[in-house]
Amino acid sequence: MSETLVGVDLCNTVADINGEIERYFNVRAETYPVCGIPNDFFSTPAGLAMFRNAAPFSCAARVLWNIAKAGCKIIYVTTRPGVAGSVTGQWLKANNFPSGQVAFVPRESKADFITGTGISCFFEDDPLVVNALMRTEMKFVFVKEWPYNTGLAGQKVIRFWDWRELMDWPFTKREIKQLFGVSAYP
Repeated sequence: MSETLVGVDLCNTVADINGEIERYFNVRAETYPVCGIPNDFFSTPAGLAMFRNAAPFSCAARVLWNIAKAGCKIIYVTTRPGVAGSVTGQWLKANNFPSGQVAFVPRESKADFITGTGISCFFEDDPLVVNALMRTEMKFVFVKEWPYNTGLAGQKVIRFWDWRELMDWPFTKREIKQLFGVSAYP
């Protein structure tokens, strides 16, 4: 019996990095990536502190636990630098997210990695990645809404502003089979 794989982005999907950026740089996240941030910033002590200090979005961990309890395997796929591995693992644990592999992947190859891994659906905010995933066999892309991704729409796109909106989704074994089109459950 194969496992149903559900992928989850971290920054601005489950962790409010935009809030940290706004406080540190005094800029709003109207575009993605946010303009004016040095390329290597997130590898610096200040950048790593943002990952450590970011607030989790309310109900994100609960929704992912519901999915995990339905028998899915969670895989976190992020464009964070590899040097953020320890901080990322500690943050996920401290904020009670379900355990799962964490893959650090460059932005340009993230969609290829996701589809190559066999992930059935993905939670994401980055318009580049969402657009690439919409052209694949992926069943659904759950898009965390931000000003920079308002134009994203399509049959595979399920937009949400707040994780509470997903609390009543039918994340049970039978419904996961129906929703994601997988045969992991008899």
